[in-house]
Formats: sequence, C-alpha cells, structure tokens
Amino acid sequence: MRRAILILWMSLTPAMVVTAQETKADSTTAVEETFVEEPAAQYFLNHHLNFNIGGGLHTMMSDPLYGHWEKGFGGMFEARYEVVPKVVGFGTGLKMTLRNSATTSNCKEVIKDYKSENGQKAQYTSEFKDWREKENMMAIEIPVQFVISTGFTKPCSFHAALGASLSLPIAGKYKPTEGYYNNSILFEQTGYPMDKLKGHDDLDKHMADDVEKGKIKYGLGVNAIADLGILKKLTNECALYIGLYGSYGVLNVCKGNENNLYKAQEHEYVGIYSSNQVSKITPIEAGLKIGVYLSFHDTEKEISEVNKALDERVRSEAEAAAAKRAAKTEDTGRKQEQGNKTKPQENKNTEQQVTVIDEALRKEAIEALKEIKNAAKYANVNASPLFPKEADQYFLTVRKYLESNPEAKIIITGHTDNSGTPAKNIVNGQHRAEAFKNALVRKNIPRNRIGCVSKGETEPIASNDTPEGREQNRRVELDLVDSGASSTNDTSIEEESEEELKIGGNGQ
Repeated sequence: MRRAILILWMSLTPAMVVTAQETKADSTTAVEETFVEEPAAQYFLNHHLNFNIGGGLHTMMSDPLYGHWEKGFGGMFEARYEVVPKVVGFGTGLKMTLRNSATTSNCKEVIKDYKSENGQKAQYTSEFKDWREKENMMAIEIPVQFVISTGFTKPCSFHAALGASLSLPIAGKYKPTEGYYNNSILFEQTGYPMDKLKGHDDLDKHMADDVEKGKIKYGLGVNAIADLGILKKLTNECALYIGLYGSYGVLNVCKGNENNLYKAQEHEYVGIYSSNQVSKITPIEAGLKIGVYLSFHDTEKEISEVNKALDERVRSEAEAAAAKRAAKTEDTGRKQEQGNKTKPQENKNTEQQVTVIDEALRKEAIEALKEIKNAAKYANVNASPLFPKEADQYFLTVRKYLESNPEAKIIITGHTDNSGTPAKNIVNGQHRAEAFKNALVRKNIPRNRIGCVSKGETEPIASNDTPEGREQNRRVELDLVDSGASSTNDTSIEEESEEELKIGGNGQ
C-alpha cells in the first residue's frame, strides 16, 4: 500500500571505502561516521484522500453605514486529494461551508422626488429602529493548496497547507428578527402626510417578524486559506488528522448596491446585504477540524518489485566482490612471486593466518547474534526489543567484525502470521524489521550496514492454526551478507553468505 514502507537498502550501494589503517585504528564511532544515513521508513504513501469536518467562526464581515455587524458561527465538510512526494506537495478537492452573521441598523431613508400614483410629487421616508437581520450563506469551494509536511516517515507528524479557494455560493438568505420600521409620505403641495389617508395601511408601522425571508444575491469569491495540524497514524493505510483552519475573503462574495433598504416605488424590503447600507462583505473562517487520511496503492506489487530488485542487487554485488577478490588475489600472488622469493614459506603462512583470523571473527559474530536474539526483551508488541547490560559484549563482537570487514552487511527480514490481509502483513513485517534495526543502531551497529525487507506471511515456520504457531511466525531473520571476507575461497564465502540466523520475538 505504500512505497514508503519499502526501505530500499541504501547500504547495498557500495559505501565509502574503509582503509586497512582505519580498520586497525580503532573505534566504532569512526566507522559510524564513515557511512551516510539512509532515509527513514515511511508510514504513508505519497498519494492519499482525506475527509474532514470542522466548525468555529464562520461569518461574513460587513461595514453597515448606520449600524454594526455581529459575527456568527458555522461548519464545513471537505474531501481532498493530496500528493506529497517529499516534504512539499499539492492538494485540491471540494469543500462545503455554511456561514452566518447578523446586522443591526438604525437609519432613516428619505426619497424627495417620490411620485405618487396620481403623479403628485412627495417625500417618502422609511425609518428603521433597532432593525436586526440574520444572514446565512452556503457555498461550495474548490481549494488549491501547497502542502508542507514533516514527512510521512513518522507515526505522528506536522501537516500544513497554504493556498486559495474559489467560492461558489449556492444559497443565501436573510430574515429580520428584531425591531420595526415606519413608512410615511409627505406631499409637497399640501404638506399633508399620506399615511393618514384611508386605504394606505401599508405605510403603518411594520415589525421585523412580519417580514418574510428573502434571498441574497451572491457572486463568485476568492479566499486565502491555511491549515495547520497533526497527522497521527492509526493503521498502515489510515491516519487521524486534527488541526486548525482559517480563510479570509480577498474577493468579496457580493457587494451592496445603490438600492435603499426599502424600495418605495415597489413597496419592497430588499435586505441589508442588497442595499446601500453596506459597501463590502468579507467571508471569514477560523475553527477546528478533524478527519481521516486514507492511503491507497498496490502494496503487494510494490513490495514484490522492490524485494526482487534488492535480491538482484545482493547477487550482483556478491559477484562483483568475488571478482574483485579474485583479481586482488592474483595480483598479490604475482607480487609475492616477484618480490618475496626469499621468503615464500613466511608469506604463505601470513596469508593463511589472515584467513583463519577472518573466519574466526565471523564465527564469533554469528554466535554473538544468536546471543543477542536470546537476550532480546519486548516491552509490548509494538516496541523495539530491549537488551540487558550483559548483552553489550555481544554487540561489541558484532561491531568488531563489521569494522574488520567493510563490505559485510546484515539484512533483517520481517515475518508475520496470517492475521489480516497479505498487504497489511507485508507492511507489518517491514515495521517489525525496522524496529529490530533501530534496537541494533542504538547499540552502535552502523545504520547503513543494516537493511530491512519484509516477507509478510509468505514464509511461516509453524502452523498459523494455533496461538503458539502464530507467535513463532511473528519473527525477524538476520541474513549476514559477507561477500567482502578476506578468505581466498570464493565458494565457501558464497555458501556462508546464505546462512540465516532466525531471531524470534513476541511480534509487534
């Protein structure tokens, strides 16, 4: 399910050469500094879907000419696709958001050139007292963001996104809730108020509750958006996200116009957002959201391909090392014949002694690994193994052998029982191998002398039908790749390089 879980063993690429003087010189610290750190294992794929819900301040800030604006609250739901090749990536998707606000106005509107039905000129006055109106808007947004992550290489990582979104309002309404307004007409010729005439009851006092809901006309908007949160791994394909989000309208979703709040000629209340009472309306959001991230990919195929490539690299490097040793042996023999004819027996004994010492160290390292296996203790099923103080001598033996043979490497292969799907077991096996590797690194085994692969449930050593058998199958195996041994016997080295140490554990 993720390329991330595949640790393509960088240490199989020939590392920096360690000279004979450095090998004899000393220390584990010097050897560790010789190697370049390999990338950490990833916990998620680069591609994933995420679904989030959130809520908080969801409002539309306005600037009423004769009154004040009140904030409101709302919520959102979004579905996004993200791809993060390394640290920086890209994200897009769809988001639905609901915003609320309220506006209170105290104003008097006067139309001096109003014409009555009989054509007489008059002055039309609309006066609003403590007039409060609630507004809401529902919109669909299309976000486009740059995604920044500390990496999917940790069970818990920071996740941030910055970008913009196109806002497409699909519904907007207003509803007066408090206050009242009065309409009146004063004729210029008579100076008589028309609201005193019979048949003009529509000019009397109107309460807010008497006014029906109305629609707000919106246009397109553009918002600046930002997210900051934490991604917590739950399973190999799923993670929990919790974080903060915010947006600010850089392009108003709608603007007020030149209409009065009450259109006298049509005898119609238009709403504050559609009147000259406001000049701009700015959407604002700030809140908390939670969601899930789902990774997707063909895990089994990727694991198989990388493991196949790894095996091929091991074989090719073993062949190259064997050819190098053969050439070196031939060159050494030629020099011995030309320059050391007076001491042939002494040179022969020296060469034989080097081989004996190398083979002895290797056997000691193998025995030390067996003791390390027996000493490993697990705090819980997901922990790296811990070792008692007495086991330090075995780690020292392994380090000495690696120092004496710069081309020696260890491959840790993780295995599982058949619980769960094959894809998940491949991932779990990889994590099991990495956990054991981390324990070795803490004991000063050079990181780039260790590689991790996974076989999942494909190579059981016991029946999966019993708890005991499943426990035996949850294990790691150490393969000592010793293609760089100083022995001149190539055949024996290739045979020994395939020897495996099976190191059991209580699983992860």
